[in-house]
Amino acid sequence: MNNAEYLSVVDTAVSLWQLDNGLQIRGPEALRFLVVETGCRYFSELGFPDVIYAGLRIGHLGRSSLRFELGLFRNDTDTASAEAFFAQVNVGKDGRPAPIPDAVRRVFETLA
Repeated sequence: MNNAEYLSVVDTAVSLWQLDNGLQIRGPEALRFLVVETGCRYFSELGFPDVIYAGLRIGHLGRSSLRFELGLFRNDTDTASAEAFFAQVNVGKDGRPAPIPDAVRRVFETLA
């Protein structure tokens, strides 16, 4: 699997978790979380036809930002094939950092 695909899997895992937990990621009701940093460390190769599982946690939850940390696992293995992070900042209509609303913060706290 190409290196860029790992970050695509990470982005998809975070987005699906947000949707599964009732957070709007598109449309007029959605908050605007911008990705400000990503990274990935590779330990073993992932690729077709592997089934990839993502374990998520929030390693940092600030006033306006958060950092998702993920382990990517191949098939039924207990050891991560990759370790990644995905940092986001909530911004207002002016594009400046804005506090994460309390209701949304409570959802994020379930992974913190």
